[in-house]
Amino acid sequence: MTVSVVLGLSVCFLWARSYQVSDALRWSGRRYIGYAIVYSGKGGLLVGVSGQAQGFAPGIRYDRELDPDPASSTKGLLFSWLGFGLSHELPPYDVAANAVWVPDWFVALLLLTAPVLYLNKRRTIRHREQTGLCGHCGYDLRATAERCPECGTFAGQSAAA
Repeated sequence: MTVSVVLGLSVCFLWARSYQVSDALRWSGRRYIGYAIVYSGKGGLLVGVSGQAQGFAPGIRYDRELDPDPASSTKGLLFSWLGFGLSHELPPYDVAANAVWVPDWFVALLLLTAPVLYLNKRRTIRHREQTGLCGHCGYDLRATAERCPECGTFAGQSAAA
C-alpha cells in the first residue's frame, strides 16, 4: 500500500516535471538485454529495450534534457492513440528496438486506485462502527451487543479491509 502511494505520487511529480525537463535512465549491458531505457517527457512514460547496445558504454546512465521530446517521438511507429503507443525500430536505433509508452496520468491512476479504495473502505467501516452498525455488513447492532446476527462478526471486531 505505502509503496503504491509513494510510486503514484512520484509519477505525479514526474508528470508535472516532464513538461519542462525530461528524465532518462539508460542501462546498457552485454547479457540478455543489450540496452534498456525508461524515459519521461511531455506527459508520457516510455520503456524500451534492444537486443544490442549500439554505441552505449556498459552500465547505468541518467540523462536530463531541458527541452523534452514527447515519449511518443520514436521511429518505427506501430500504434499510437490517446498517449498510448508501441514502436519497433530497425537499426540504427534512436531510442530502442522495441518501445511502449503510456501517459503519466494512466500510470498514476493505476498506482493510486488501490490506496483510494482502501481508504474508502476504512472510512465506511469506521462510520458503521461509530453509528452502532456492524463494521462488516452494516446490520443494526443496537439490540444485539455481542455478535452480529447477520454475519456473525463479534462486536468490536472490525472487518478485514
